[in-house]
Amino acid sequence: MVGLKRAIYESLWLLCLFILAVDLSACNKFVGKGTINGEANAAGIVSMKQVSITAGQNASSASSTVPTYQGFGLSNLTAGQDGSSTQSAAVYYTGTYADFPVSSKAVSEVCAGDKFYDSTGTLQTGTRNCTIPAACTTDGQAGCVSSASFPAAQAASLASKVLSGSTVAGVAGNVTLPSVSNVLTTVAYGASGASSVGTLTLPTAANVRATNGTYGAGGTATTPTLANCSSDGQTGCLASGILPAAAITGYSTWNIRAGTTLAGVSGTLKTNCRNAVSTAFNWDGAVASLPDTAQSGGAAYDYWDTTDDYSGIAANKVTAWSSATYCDSSTWTDVTTTNGGTSNVACGTSSTCIYKDQITNLQVTGILSSGSNTTNTGAPATYTWSAAVNACAGSTYGGYAAGTWRLPTQKELMSWYEHGIDSVASANFMTLFNMQFDFWSFSTFSASTVNAWTMDIANGYTNAGFAKTSSLQVACVK
Repeated sequence: MVGLKRAIYESLWLLCLFILAVDLSACNKFVGKGTINGEANAAGIVSMKQVSITAGQNASSASSTVPTYQGFGLSNLTAGQDGSSTQSAAVYYTGTYADFPVSSKAVSEVCAGDKFYDSTGTLQTGTRNCTIPAACTTDGQAGCVSSASFPAAQAASLASKVLSGSTVAGVAGNVTLPSVSNVLTTVAYGASGASSVGTLTLPTAANVRATNGTYGAGGTATTPTLANCSSDGQTGCLASGILPAAAITGYSTWNIRAGTTLAGVSGTLKTNCRNAVSTAFNWDGAVASLPDTAQSGGAAYDYWDTTDDYSGIAANKVTAWSSATYCDSSTWTDVTTTNGGTSNVACGTSSTCIYKDQITNLQVTGILSSGSNTTNTGAPATYTWSAAVNACAGSTYGGYAAGTWRLPTQKELMSWYEHGIDSVASANFMTLFNMQFDFWSFSTFSASTVNAWTMDIANGYTNAGFAKTSSLQVACVK
């Protein structure tokens, strides 16, 4: 009887069902007094036959005795009241098991360490972890309760969302920020508190190939306009193998042949200097009757009218010929200096006048003066051939170091005449009168080595008739 009462107390819903069946009014007033007589059938069903109300019993409480042959386990208790149908309640009979409760739950539903008897009377121990976890306190911690300071984080693909060098939820980041040079200027970016400002400036449309399509930051696309170069001298275009870029800085028009254009620069380098027309001879009649004597009444400048420059530069170009064939003072440029080329002064203010032939790039001194090989003032000096060689080699003319200057060759002397040196004749350089006398050259006469070639640079006459012991005037070149 004690075991049955224990089972009823532990299963309140069963107890309440039983009390309702016998019309008892309050579960919490049930006490174990009186006797409900009954018997169990072979299926373990206990049938109540009568309720005896004894002293201390009332309409809200009663007790019954389970037959002695009822074993441990689940039984179906049937109770009835006079004039009403019977009702059943399933109850556990614990018999002599009074130390631990009886439960139909699985061990996984009972807290770890708690013991109970299952429906077969077997003592079981619960396995469920009923310990309340502590709050999370460190990054990457598991088995703790998340909070606003340490919320749960989805670890999958988390590394690609975290900066390299930082760790979130125990996951090391692998995101690398671009350098400022790869981010548009004025755009701030980066982790909070450590932002950077981009310095990248996008090129203008004129600097991006037209065939590359639009470019730029999102929503502000720019259409490029840079096209391939299609003509010489074109700028703002894309150079190619056919029309490559030309480095013209430091170049003058004299670096480009006259009559041609390079990178948009028209050349002035003359490579065919021809004689011109003076007042000494000019014939406008039929060529078949061209006279042998002087004729100066003509007006047309024909090639048969050309003369030498003995009396000064012939000033009139043959009409049918290009200006590129006429060499005059434009072929020569003043490069006078007194300090070895550190700075330049005008020829008219210096005793070391120097002119440069822009065709050959040769620089020419004035006629060396008598008693000095460093100036061209005073009467021209005359030298034997070997003395002339030494005079130029040792000259410090114009402030240049000794060894800078040398005697010209025969063909270099001839080029002076061809390129119109008469056009820059002056008292500070060399007069036309002095140009009409012979100048020594380096070049020895191969048919008679005791002689050397000389040149009258006013009329182009070159001569090998002077012995090297003769005394002639000298001008040097470098």
